[in-house]
Amino acid sequence: MVRNVLLMISTLSLVLLYITGAQAKSSDRTEQVGELDRIALFAGALEKQKMQIDGWSVYAREQEQSLDNLAEFRQKVQMKRQKLTDYSWHELEKKEGSFSWEATKKLGSSGANARVQFIAYPAKNQLQFSVLFQVEAASFATSEWEKNKEQISREMRQIFHGEEQIFSCVRAYQSDKMRLGLLKEGEGFLKEFSAAPIEQLDEKTFVSISAYTKAWNDDVFSGKHKMNIQVALRSDGDRTAITLGTPIITAEY
Repeated sequence: MVRNVLLMISTLSLVLLYITGAQAKSSDRTEQVGELDRIALFAGALEKQKMQIDGWSVYAREQEQSLDNLAEFRQKVQMKRQKLTDYSWHELEKKEGSFSWEATKKLGSSGANARVQFIAYPAKNQLQFSVLFQVEAASFATSEWEKNKEQISREMRQIFHGEEQIFSCVRAYQSDKMRLGLLKEGEGFLKEFSAAPIEQLDEKTFVSISAYTKAWNDDVFSGKHKMNIQVALRSDGDRTAITLGTPIITAEY
């Protein structure tokens, strides 16, 4: 488990080196929509196409100052434990030189599960300290979302120092075969957010498109191009699964 987390840290670290603060504005309906608000927009776009939502997630990461030794890491974790008293805590097995603690809890009655991980891993002569926060739910209800969003925001204010990077995505499926084909369907979703395709992978049963919309004020670089939305579609013949994510999809798809 820790190995998977470290792989994710490594991958996202490369991506986050290129995070920029795009200042472009737009008259689109998605103007200045925050990272969490985009979940409701994604859900609305999917439901508009009669797709069944089967999950959403929020992933956030913040890299704190490097630590000199393990004692400092334990002190940091203890401070977090005193702050997050409503979480269930346990220490993870040490692997590949990393030290990790995990805290979990359910978020209200929404069925969402929250998980926080505090990880210290060797970096030169110090320990790099990272904090990861993830919320996942198997269904989406518009009537519940504002309450969910506020609770997630409160949790992040307790966990982070305001420097976290946020990734969000919504998953859905359609039982019937898509009449336009995977690529055209994917491009249709991007039009919902006035997003221009940057790069794509087009295979018989799988399509992934990276795109950019000026309406949102965050992005990452893919080569020389900015991107802040991804759409992925996979077909197994009788069913098509779709994932919408921003600025990139971090969940498996």
